[in-house]
Amino acid sequence: MRWGSSGSVAAAAMVIFVSYSAGTEVAKPPSEIASAIQKLLAPGKWEVVHYDERPTVKVDGHRGYRIVLRTGGKRLSYQDLWHQFPSPRGTADGEKVPSVMKYSHCDLVLFPSAESVSGQMKGRIPWLDVEQEYYTVAAHLGEGDRYIWFGRTSIFTQHWLREKMGLVGGDDPLRLAAYGLTVRDDGNCTANSCAEILASAGEKAIPYAEETISGGNADAVSYAFGVLGRIPGQRSTEILRTFYRSSEERLSRGAAYGLVHQPYREAAKDEYLDILRRQLYVREAVGACVRFAWTEAVPVLQQVCGKPCAWYAYRVAFEAKRELEGRPIPADALEAERLLLQSAFAPKVLDAVTLEAAKARIMDSADPEAAAVIAINLALYSTKGRTNEANTVGQRIVLELPGETTRPMVSSLIQGIQNQAHRGQIAALLLPR
Repeated sequence: MRWGSSGSVAAAAMVIFVSYSAGTEVAKPPSEIASAIQKLLAPGKWEVVHYDERPTVKVDGHRGYRIVLRTGGKRLSYQDLWHQFPSPRGTADGEKVPSVMKYSHCDLVLFPSAESVSGQMKGRIPWLDVEQEYYTVAAHLGEGDRYIWFGRTSIFTQHWLREKMGLVGGDDPLRLAAYGLTVRDDGNCTANSCAEILASAGEKAIPYAEETISGGNADAVSYAFGVLGRIPGQRSTEILRTFYRSSEERLSRGAAYGLVHQPYREAAKDEYLDILRRQLYVREAVGACVRFAWTEAVPVLQQVCGKPCAWYAYRVAFEAKRELEGRPIPADALEAERLLLQSAFAPKVLDAVTLEAAKARIMDSADPEAAAVIAINLALYSTKGRTNEANTVGQRIVLELPGETTRPMVSSLIQGIQNQAHRGQIAALLLPR
């Protein structure tokens, strides 16, 4: 089967060399190797487009068969065209954003296991000069099916192939994944995929994450802390706690980022309380406090409510404080709030009866302070969806609630909230309409 273009084949190609020395029997012919790999690929996304019937590649006295598979398809050309269009979905007059074809290639070289092959041979193999959608490296992939495998492809495809083909040995896959955290390609696909590979490896990935953090690459450090944050257990917890106490702000903030990943860590109470105090990740720190019922968080939550970085911080801190004090916001009022917030993405506008019923459920609760907080949250609600219903109901409740409830709260927020835009929006809520 020879090289040829195929319109039905989208974007990435995989090249396999099955090599042998004179007198060495090949375990399987190239066609069977290609077929076995293709069966493991996502149906309709990968296709064998070439394999050698006779060996054509020579490496250190060995000759190899080349097999080519590819996958991919049309991609919106964001990088080149983003500045030309107001929306990635099209132009103002409805014209669609142009798309481009993207192809990536994966080269594999297989030597019979009986041969003495050095892992360094990966640097001497004549890899194809072909288009790549994502970053690629050459690597020794290990041994399996009576072959020693080498490959040049994306790091995440190599990892996938090793797992699917049951390869053993070769270059350290976790070290390759740690290196991948430093890569910046389209959509950060390599870094994101490699972070997933490391996190899935559990505690085995911890030394690689620590090494990456020590390396100092700012983007990779953030990914490494995220990896540590997704690995549960005492070891990762203590490492994150140690980094959080670092005098280097980048390390302290990085560790905070790791700690706010779930599952939350009960042993890191002091760190979560400090993260909350500093208002670094308010929503997540609040989640940990509520998860473990830390009543010690109540004074800190009160501080956040007194001088919140933004409205959302006040909202989540208020609800958590009430929960920990044993005075939760009435469930009926919260359900009505949820209904109004979700209406932004509902296929139909809520009718007047439903809106009035939701408004009444909030106003009629025996907790006017909580009703005022919910009303302000609805009035300030902003998203890409349709927010008119929620905003209007929230504004009406603020004006209709007793002034002795809303005015002190609004005045306190205007003085304490650090976000100037939110301060102005809150102040406008008391203006007559």
